[in-house]
Amino acid sequence: MGVAFKPPRTTKHLEQLQAVVRGEAPEPPIARLIGFSLTWEARLRATARVTKRTRGLVECNVEDDGGSLVAKVFSTCMVLRGAEAQGR
Repeated sequence: MGVAFKPPRTTKHLEQLQAVVRGEAPEPPIARLIGFSLTWEARLRATARVTKRTRGLVECNVEDDGGSLVAKVFSTCMVLRGAEAQGR
């Protein structure tokens, strides 16, 4: 039997970020300092690779149209088989 998905509770910080994304609030000063900007009309390309198979470490780079790195993500994954996978 599966577990029902429950969305996380909205926090004050998340609400502020959503207002910035919607254009209802100005970007924080740190965003200008580090060169952060929202991009709405760019094609993004994500490439991922397994960096450590034994621990399930995956790394992903996200680049814009010009090949500039806009995000880098790391994730730890685990494959469940047999009895461990039951109910997942």
